[in-house]
Amino acid sequence: MFNWYEAWEQCLHNNMTLLAMDSAHKYRQITMLLKEVLPNNLTYSYWIGAHDLARAKHFVWQSTGRAMQFTNWSSSQPSYGSDHCVRIARSKEDQWIDSVCANNYGYICENLQCSNERSLVYENGTPSSKYNVNFWNVLGNQKS
Repeated sequence: MFNWYEAWEQCLHNNMTLLAMDSAHKYRQITMLLKEVLPNNLTYSYWIGAHDLARAKHFVWQSTGRAMQFTNWSSSQPSYGSDHCVRIARSKEDQWIDSVCANNYGYICENLQCSNERSLVYENGTPSSKYNVNFWNVLGNQKS
């Protein structure tokens, strides 16, 4: 497991970035993929690339610096306080929770460059080459 900063570094080390779920369409693609790739009984959480570290209560995507236009917060979220980094909570039906950045979770990276490698994101039910998404379980081992 990794804290948010370590997860960001791991993504960069692999020429990727923490996932930016910046549209409802992309959110549906990723959650469909989570259900396909990971067993239903897994309730882990995964870091994504959103935070409000620069300005409290102003969440942005780390990869672009843009404010979050699309969100899928769990009820009573974001809670603010010392919770500055965002994770997907499988136990909350893939909704988002702001958490302390030093907490350890899995993480999801994406490669924004097109690639010939097998893509794990779907468009209209068929694989797309827009993103290569790596899922990392709690031990840091790649799930594919």
